[in-house]
Amino acid sequence: MSDHTTISRNFYWLHISGGDYKLLEPYRKKKIPLRITSQTSNEGSTYKIQIQVKNTSKEPYSKSSTSRLSYVDGKDSLETADSLVDKEHEVGWFKRLQRCFAGKSDGLKVYEINGEDVGVAFFLHFSVHTSKKDNKEGEDTRILPVHYSDNYISVIPGEVMHIELTFEVTDPEGVTPCVALHAWNYDEAHFIL
Repeated sequence: MSDHTTISRNFYWLHISGGDYKLLEPYRKKKIPLRITSQTSNEGSTYKIQIQVKNTSKEPYSKSSTSRLSYVDGKDSLETADSLVDKEHEVGWFKRLQRCFAGKSDGLKVYEINGEDVGVAFFLHFSVHTSKKDNKEGEDTRILPVHYSDNYISVIPGEVMHIELTFEVTDPEGVTPCVALHAWNYDEAHFIL
């Protein structure tokens, strides 16, 4: 095919004989660095969040940039992973500050999770929550239903994954949605939005 579209992506962890996955337990201690870029848009009560996750640990076998097909503004385009991650810097800090003071924002946010290890960012998954100030301890703050273009992903060094979330906030009064990232090798949820 000539359209460079990914048809399927599968990621498997093979176990030693007997169905033993105990080797994954020590992997919980690895802290893999990530760069997460998100952009939020909403129309009324419907939210759309585009998230890009890059495993920024050094690639052990290759120094080449990864190419992939991306979907931007309703059009397919072939770009390098590095150019996708760095789009946030294209605008320039002066113009960003100028837009903030003018009351306008492009909604682009960058969140980095620090880590020293090299390896797979394993079993990453997102959830959407309310950030109401009057939440009671132990209360389920999730916003449901949420449509995820992908979830429960693993990202190898240098790889970039794109996820799109869409959901509705039925009672928008006093509710600001936030996105939490959970993963196998991170002890607590990271709120990225």
